[in-house]
Amino acid sequence: MKKLILLITTIAGLISCEKNEVNIQNLNNNQITALGHAGMGIGNVLPMNSFESISRAIHTGADGVEIDIQLSFDGEFVAYHDSHLEDNSNKKGRIYQMYWKDIGRAKYKDPALTNFKVSSLEQILSGIPNVDHYVISFDCKLFNPDRSEEYINSYVEKLFRVITKYGLEQNCIVEFKDERLAAKLKGKHPEIKQFFFAEFNKALEVVQALDLNGINMDISEISKAQVDLAHQNGIMISVYNTHKKQRNKRAVELNVDINQTDRLAHFLRILD
Repeated sequence: MKKLILLITTIAGLISCEKNEVNIQNLNNNQITALGHAGMGIGNVLPMNSFESISRAIHTGADGVEIDIQLSFDGEFVAYHDSHLEDNSNKKGRIYQMYWKDIGRAKYKDPALTNFKVSSLEQILSGIPNVDHYVISFDCKLFNPDRSEEYINSYVEKLFRVITKYGLEQNCIVEFKDERLAAKLKGKHPEIKQFFFAEFNKALEVVQALDLNGINMDISEISKAQVDLAHQNGIMISVYNTHKKQRNKRAVELNVDINQTDRLAHFLRILD
């Protein structure tokens, strides 16, 4: 019995020490915002970007979620990651060439996931109670090659309408890889937070030139020195691809501002 008590005391002490070592210093009030990566993330039984996965992340305790979005031919934002529907569903086609009424019939094709439909952004946001209380990061997938001024204006305004409809002006982040779209959103709606995705030096250049809020990067491709440099310049860092426990711990070590994690429950335990 004494050995058992000693073992329990030792484990409790180790856990306590690990928690005491969490000393976050960043631009996010010295806290890391925990976002579920497309919901519950890679490897979860629920398909990424589905309403069910995103809802589960919220109920698990996430500060919010990252959602991959694409614009359909008729102007509906669709929560879907891949360039072709057939990559991960039982329908074929490219979302930007299709109408939502056809896309909305698509189901995820993995045999274990066939009861889950591809969702529109509206379906997801309208289904989350008090959605404006959460951080929603929109990862804009721009597979449509159209970069005409008309398309850029239309895209930005459609996205802004969704943001304002759900009262997300203060709590959302828009992630772009395209400088022209980032510049257009910044010029028309500067109050919306923007993070730019690119190789670090390129992202730093764009963010500083356009006065954006942050950089979004794969955690395996960013160093502590780069995070520190960004912070010294008033630029926040969001990381993704934290699909292992070691990478969640690395996010804390790096003092990032946002972690789009695939291991949400584990990361929340670290923060607690």
